[in-house]
Amino acid sequence: MAALIILSILGVLVLMMGLFHVKNKSLLVIIPVLLGMVYLNSNEWSKDAIWFSGMLKFDNFALAFSSLIIVVSVLWFILCHKHYTENFKAIEDTYALLLFSLVGGICLVSYHNLTMLFLGIEILSIPLYILAGSNRNNYLSNEASLKYFLMGAFASAIMLFGIAMIYGATNSFDLHEISLKSGQPYFPGLFYTGIALTLCGFLFKVGAAPFHFWVPDVYQGSPSLITGFMATIVKVSAFAALYRFLNLGIPGLDEIWINSIAIIAVLTLFVGNLSAIQQTDFKRLMAYSGISHAGYMLIAIMVNGEGAADALFFYATSYALTSVGAFAIFLNVKKYTGEYSIESLRGLVYSAPLQGVCLILLLFSMAGIPPLGGFFAKYFVLIGAVKSQHIYVVVFAVINTVIGAYYYLRVVNTAIASPAFHEKKIRNSALYEGVIVFVTLASLLLGILPGQLTGILN
Repeated sequence: MAALIILSILGVLVLMMGLFHVKNKSLLVIIPVLLGMVYLNSNEWSKDAIWFSGMLKFDNFALAFSSLIIVVSVLWFILCHKHYTENFKAIEDTYALLLFSLVGGICLVSYHNLTMLFLGIEILSIPLYILAGSNRNNYLSNEASLKYFLMGAFASAIMLFGIAMIYGATNSFDLHEISLKSGQPYFPGLFYTGIALTLCGFLFKVGAAPFHFWVPDVYQGSPSLITGFMATIVKVSAFAALYRFLNLGIPGLDEIWINSIAIIAVLTLFVGNLSAIQQTDFKRLMAYSGISHAGYMLIAIMVNGEGAADALFFYATSYALTSVGAFAIFLNVKKYTGEYSIESLRGLVYSAPLQGVCLILLLFSMAGIPPLGGFFAKYFVLIGAVKSQHIYVVVFAVINTVIGAYYYLRVVNTAIASPAFHEKKIRNSALYEGVIVFVTLASLLLGILPGQLTGILN
C-alpha cells in the first residue's frame, strides 16, 4: 500500500519538475523511488494487508505482481530516457503519464472490490490513450490513439455493465462476498451474464481472440517505447486482475467457464501464431506474438488450481523481460536504419555482436527452447493443464509452440545473415546495453534456476 501512495505522489512530483523546468533530472528521482518501492513490498510480504475498507488487498500475489511491473517499468524508464532526451523536450509529461498508468497497474493486481477493478483499468488505460498518439506528426500514431481509445471505451463499458449485473445479483462489489453468494444453488442468470460481460472486458485488455483485432494496429502505430510498455505492463497487470477475478470472485469455476476459457485460449494461440508467420513488420510480429503468449497465460488461468498462480507469475516474468530486451534491441537498430521491418535486423550479429547474441537468446526464450526461461514458462503452464486433465488443450499448445518457433527462428536467421542491412557498427550507451544484457541474463537464470521463482506466492 505504501508503494501505491508513494507512486501517486511521485507522478505529481515529476509533473511539477516539468512545470518548473527541472530538465533531465527526473530519472534520478524516479529510478531510486521505484526500486525503494520494491523493497517496501518485500517488507509487507505475507502480511495480507487490506486497505480502503477492503477495496485493496496486498497479499503475496499482489506484492509479487506489483514488484514485477515496477521492475519492468524501471527498465522502460531507462530506455525512455535515452530516446526522449534525444527527440523531445517535455519528457517529464511522458514520465508522469507512465507513472500514473503504473498506479492503475498496481490497483489492478491488488483490487478486492470490483469498483477498484474498474478504477484501476481506467487509470491504467487513459494515460496510454494519450501516449499512443504522442507522435503527433505521424498519422499512424494518431490512428492508433483513436482506435485504442474507442475500443478501450467500448470494452470498459461492457465490463462496467457486467460489474453492474454482478452487483445486481449479489448486492456486493466485494470479491469475498461475491464468492460466498455465488456458491448458492439456483443463482439468478443475471449473475452469469455479468460474469460473461466482465470476462469480455478482460479479454479485450489482454488482447485475446476474438477481441484481439485492435492489437496489431495500435502496436504498430504507437511510438515503439509505448508499444513495449503496453505489451508488458498492461498485459501483465490485466492477466493478474483476471486471475484475481476468477480465483477470488468465482473460485469454484463451473465447467462451462473452464471450457469457454479453454476454447478462447486455443483460438488465441492459433490466431496469434498463424498471423505472426505472415508479418514483415517487427512491431506487428511482436503484436501477434503477444497474442499467442496471451493464449498460454489463459491456459494457466483456466487451470485455476494449485500452482496456477505460480505458473502465471513465472510466465509473466519471462514474457515481460524478453519483450523488454527485444524491443530495446529493435529500437536501437531502428535508430540507425530508419526501418521497422524485420529485414532491418539483417546481419545484426556482425554490426552489433553483443546485441545480436542477446536478441537470438531472447527469441529462443520466446520460442520455448531450453534451457531458457521461456521453456520452463511453457512447461509449468502445460504441466498444470495435464494435471487438470485438459489433454486436448496441451496438444494444441504444443502444436502452436512449433508454429511459433518457425517465425522466431526466421528472425534469428535474419540476424545472422550476411551481409548486414546497415554497414555501420551499431553502438549505444553502456546503460542502454546494460538493460539488454540484464534481461538476457535474467532469462538464462530463469531457465537454469526455475525453482527459485516457483512457490513464492504461497
